[in-house]
Amino acid sequence: SGHALNENQTYNKIGRKMMKFYIPSIKYKYYTNDLPTLSKIGEDKNAEISLSFDKAYSIDEVKNMMPKNITLNWFWVDSYDKKQINDMSTSVNMVENEEDVYGIKSLQDNGDKIKNPEGSFIQTICTAKSIKGTDSQTYQTLFNNLSKDKKTIKKADIKIIGVVVSGDVNSLKQLQGKSFIKASTFGAIVDKY
Repeated sequence: SGHALNENQTYNKIGRKMMKFYIPSIKYKYYTNDLPTLSKIGEDKNAEISLSFDKAYSIDEVKNMMPKNITLNWFWVDSYDKKQINDMSTSVNMVENEEDVYGIKSLQDNGDKIKNPEGSFIQTICTAKSIKGTDSQTYQTLFNNLSKDKKTIKKADIKIIGVVVSGDVNSLKQLQGKSFIKASTFGAIVDKY
C-alpha cells in the first residue's frame, strides 16, 4: 500500500455512516453532535466517533486532552491553505467527509500503537512527493501547505484539528461537554467482544 495519504480510508467500510469533519476556521450553519446520544446506545457496545476541534492543537496537546481509556485511532491534520478555506467557506456543502481529509494513522492494522506516528507521516509526504506518479502532486501540495514553504516539515508544523477515537460507550461519555469539541459523528458501532 503506497497510499499512506489515504490511510484514513481504511475507515470506509461499505454500508456504514460516513464520519464528518468540520474545519475550525469555517463557520458552519449546522454542526452534527452525536456525543449526547451515547446514552441511547447500549453499554455493551464499542463505538468509533469523529471529533472536530474548536481550533488547532499540537499532537501532544491532543494526547493530553483525551481521557486515558479512549483509543486515539487517527489524527486529522490541518493541511488547508487560505485559498482552500475561502473556497470552502463559500461553497454550500463544505463539510468534509472521511474520504476528503488527510491525517495520521496512530494504530497499525493489528491495533498496536504506532510509536512515532507524526514522524512516519512526515517521512511519507517527503518521500512520496518526489516519486513520479498519480499522487505526487497531492503530496507536493501537502508538503507546501505543511512546511509553509520551508525546506522541511517539522513536528511543530503539524497541527491537529480533529481525531477519530474509539472506546466503549461509558468511556466515550467522558468526552461529553468538553469545550474543545465542536462537532462529533459516529462511525462504526459494534458489540464488545
